[in-house]
Amino acid sequence: MIDHETGQSDLKLFMVLTPDEEKEYRQWARTNWEHGTDINPLWHPAVRAECAQIQAEYPAALQVARDLQIRSGFTVAAVDSVIKAWRDQAVSIFKTWRHDTMNGCYCFERWGMYVGVEYDGYIHT
Repeated sequence: MIDHETGQSDLKLFMVLTPDEEKEYRQWARTNWEHGTDINPLWHPAVRAECAQIQAEYPAALQVARDLQIRSGFTVAAVDSVIKAWRDQAVSIFKTWRHDTMNGCYCFERWGMYVGVEYDGYIHT
C-alpha cells in the first residue's frame, strides 16, 4: 500500500539482513563480481553497495600497480592477477611485493606464507 501524502510504500523489495547475512552478501560480491561489469539493479542493496566499494578501491590499486610497472617493470598479467584475486588488499600487497630473481617471480608475504606471482600471472604459494 502507498501512503499518498509521503509517496512511501510499505512494500519491501529486499529482505532485511542480519549482520552475518550482510557480511555473507558482501563477501559474495567480492568473490563473484568482476570490476568493470554491470552492477545488476536487482541485486540486494548490500551486494550493490559492496560492488560500488570495489569500484572505489580499484583505481587506487591500479595506480599503485601502474607506478610499480613504471618503476620496476612488473608485468600487466601479474598485476591483474593480484587485483582479481585480492581486490580489497591489492594496494597493501603492491606496496610490499618485490622481484625474486632466484625464483623468477614477484613475491610477497601474506597470511603467514610466501606467495609468488609468475610473470604470466599464475599465483602459487
